[in-house]
Amino acid sequence: MRVALISICETCIDAPHQPRGLLPMADGTLAQYQMKLAIDAGASKVIVFVQAVAGQVMLLEEYATKNDLEFVIIRSASEITAHVAPDDEILLIADGLYVQPSVAHSIWNAKLPRIAALTAGTDIPPTGFERIDINHFWAGLAKLRGSDLLPLTDLPGDWSVQSAALRSGIQRDYKRVMISDRALGNGELSIQASAEIMDKAEKNAVFPSRQGMSWLSERFLAAPFARFMAPHIWKRKYSRNILRAVQLLGAVAAPVTAYFINISAALLLLAVAIFAGYMRQNLFDFFEPLKKGKYFDLVYWISIGATLSAGLHKAELSPFMTGYLALTSVGLYWYYINKTDASNRFMTFFRDPVWFAALLAGSSILSHLPLAVMGIGIGILGAVLFSDQDDKSLESSLK
Repeated sequence: MRVALISICETCIDAPHQPRGLLPMADGTLAQYQMKLAIDAGASKVIVFVQAVAGQVMLLEEYATKNDLEFVIIRSASEITAHVAPDDEILLIADGLYVQPSVAHSIWNAKLPRIAALTAGTDIPPTGFERIDINHFWAGLAKLRGSDLLPLTDLPGDWSVQSAALRSGIQRDYKRVMISDRALGNGELSIQASAEIMDKAEKNAVFPSRQGMSWLSERFLAAPFARFMAPHIWKRKYSRNILRAVQLLGAVAAPVTAYFINISAALLLLAVAIFAGYMRQNLFDFFEPLKKGKYFDLVYWISIGATLSAGLHKAELSPFMTGYLALTSVGLYWYYINKTDASNRFMTFFRDPVWFAALLAGSSILSHLPLAVMGIGIGILGAVLFSDQDDKSLESSLK
């Protein structure tokens, strides 16, 4: 079993009564973010070491319950042995540490115990990190064995669980994984010792979209805009509801706009609605349990199909041809993108509803919408037939 060990004891340097781990982050807290990293790394239990049980700590328990995670609160090092088995894998994370997921998982997903370290040879030593020896600081991450924590039962009650667990791993001479100084400079790794530092870290805490957005949209459209807007949106009480309203109203209004006003405006409106949905996911849904996004995206594809039907109808095509083009282009497109590998960057560009709507909007402005829709339908039909043949040839070769 993988067990996350999180400490919420250290306070901010500018607020002695504010635990670092309970600093606000996005629409949650820093400790909640650490728990989410552990959940994504396969943890099924989290042990939280606290000196006092505040109301926000109980909110962490609610979050753990929502994610089917066993939640344990301890107040002394001696209590930990009652909740850890010798063969458990311990995912240790420092009090107040912000770290990007890729860095954390590189340590936690290693097969053998590991301790992340920073070099002490720089002119400016890493701020807030615990020193291991004369040459290294602890980078705030480690993967230990449950058996390493069994000696902690004899420690005094006021002893730091975090430091004791770390020292136990160091004494066993576990391999140290050096974290590049560049990670500190880029803000990928930092100890949040004050609310001011936390504000800076939040700009790096815009999380990747959890639906079918393409790499191109994510990198050059969604992520930069979300990072720019995040500090303002997170501080506004109704931001989530506003984004949801834009998302739903745009999807509903697009077919109506196509029928009564203009198909180009309708498709652009739909692209804005889809983008607002992705922003809501990026900024607010990171802490929600991961759900498959097919039904979420299906709403958009239905709206695109209805918008195209209205636009093609206004182009004076016959009802049969209108329905045929809308169904083949959107239906086959939906079928094909769900058969292809989502890790392929080229294909994720084409599976992105934002670019699909924008492409059709551009073709409608040039008065080539029926031709563009027909071309997409024929192209996707050929791709579906080709992929089916490819699958059959692969099956026959395996027999």
